[in-house]
Amino acid sequence: AAQAVAAEVIKAPEIQAKYASASFTCAGFEARPEKELTPAQQPGKVTANKGYVQIITNLGTLNIELYCHLTPKTCENFIGLCLKGYYDNVTFHRSIKNFMIQGGDPTGTGRGGKSLWEDNFYDEFRRELQHTDRGILSMANHGANTNGSQFFILYKSARHLDQKHTVFGKVVGGLHVLRKMELIPVGERDKPIEDIRMLATVVISNPFSEESMLKEQQEIEARKQKKNPTADKGERGLWFSHPQPVSAATSSSSVGKYLPEAALPAVGSKRPALDFGAVSSESPTKKAKTSADPFSRF
Repeated sequence: AAQAVAAEVIKAPEIQAKYASASFTCAGFEARPEKELTPAQQPGKVTANKGYVQIITNLGTLNIELYCHLTPKTCENFIGLCLKGYYDNVTFHRSIKNFMIQGGDPTGTGRGGKSLWEDNFYDEFRRELQHTDRGILSMANHGANTNGSQFFILYKSARHLDQKHTVFGKVVGGLHVLRKMELIPVGERDKPIEDIRMLATVVISNPFSEESMLKEQQEIEARKQKKNPTADKGERGLWFSHPQPVSAATSSSSVGKYLPEAALPAVGSKRPALDFGAVSSESPTKKAKTSADPFSRF
């Protein structure tokens, strides 16, 4: 299969910065207001936890571990679609032995499907997440930052997909079911001649729910409190909490308590020049051209 051109990752904060005003120092320049991000462009919810989902198929159940702590936007999309029942009764429309099986398109054609936000969302490439193992879960797309609802599961390592498709989970239970899927013969356009269908999806653990997010925040605060039990008592050291009066012996030779008179410049003297460091003149790296390959081309 043809390989897509690797694309530069566009993160949500970078998209927002693109629309920020260029300068506020030029006379007569009117600042350009920032463009509001769409829900699909906004950053994913931050969590330190993983998620777990079951995909119940007509051949058995796949237990999926989701890397919510590393690819929050992609995992939030997948979990959200599962909770909506979006994948219920949807087939895996494409299977290639020794490569992967692809699904997630309600039309069953490989050309449909929408994200949780009804629009494409950005890639989340991570160096530690690669297409190295059987059971890796990754997003299907038709170019850079065009993620929707379709995904695929690897039958074997496919490193040529690294930095082109977002890895966001892995099968951690039910690999024998994945083997059954791989053995089913396929016909035209790699479509299985027997239906491989997702009957339902069950969210076992959702770190993005309000309850989970609140619990996680409480656990973080508890760890901070355990590490520094005096943090909430205002005990920040003597300098802040217990300032001492200035003695008569030192009051004449200091300003306040902490700044000696000797540190102040003499009247009429020039201030020393401030060194802000050298400004790099290197131009930013140009973005790589993205491919417009369809979902069926990896």
